[in-house]
Amino acid sequence: MFKVGNKQITPSDGFIDQRFQNTVTSIFENRLPIFLPISKLHQSRIKKTFDTNDNVVIFDFNLTQIEVRGRLVTQRHKSLLESMLSYQKHLLTDESFYVKFKIHNLLKTKLNQKNPNDYDTFKKQLKELKDINLVIHIDDTEIGFGFIDDYIIDKKTGEYKIKFTRVLSQIWMNESLITYKKTNASINQITNMQVQSVIRYMITYNNLQIKISTLLNEKLNFKKIFSKAEQNKKLIELRDSFLNEDYKLIYQEYGITFDREHDNIVISRSESIFLDIKKGKTLTSKLS
Repeated sequence: MFKVGNKQITPSDGFIDQRFQNTVTSIFENRLPIFLPISKLHQSRIKKTFDTNDNVVIFDFNLTQIEVRGRLVTQRHKSLLESMLSYQKHLLTDESFYVKFKIHNLLKTKLNQKNPNDYDTFKKQLKELKDINLVIHIDDTEIGFGFIDDYIIDKKTGEYKIKFTRVLSQIWMNESLITYKKTNASINQITNMQVQSVIRYMITYNNLQIKISTLLNEKLNFKKIFSKAEQNKKLIELRDSFLNEDYKLIYQEYGITFDREHDNIVISRSESIFLDIKKGKTLTSKLS
């Protein structure tokens, strides 16, 4: 139990309902810049900042501040996280929840990997997801949490049991949730991590038009992640991605287009992927 501003955050009785079962993420998680839009961390500007600051990096927003501690993660980790969360969720008495799945099934059917027997890479990324911790400074409240509490692997059967944290479940109960299980495989197949991050941000709106430079540098914090030269390069790459036939199909799937005349990315769709919309003093409202 904690507060966001003057609002008390508490879990609801029996909250593992259809709404909760159907989601793989909240709007809040998709708008966070913590899942970095890069494939290789070791050469990035943010990795150097992270290493020289005792494995901590801070993202500032208008009304809040978020610390990433212990581990940097990327859009690849986000794809893995959403894939695990697409399995049936089971409530535990401490208000956390767990999922269970066969590793081969996840790699083959959820992530569509060409080599669904590469368990070592999956386990490495799973451990990295467990290592990351966030500290959110919001109003007079400080919230520290991670995504994963612990996990159990049965090496004989290939069954994984992943326990997610109590705070994550509480955040989900008080944030707008997204369901795109049928189409998240499309996002996972995108090789450009920058495009992945842009799509995940844009789908948190039904209707939005935003300057590419504002989206990348202000909302997704590219100015913190990349050097100035790299930021300019990413801007060009993103504009060009709308000319890529494979990416164009995925953009169309979510109603995302590019207004080249005004240099705006636009999302407009009639079919919502939101399970519901929470209004008021949510964590997401502090990131807007």
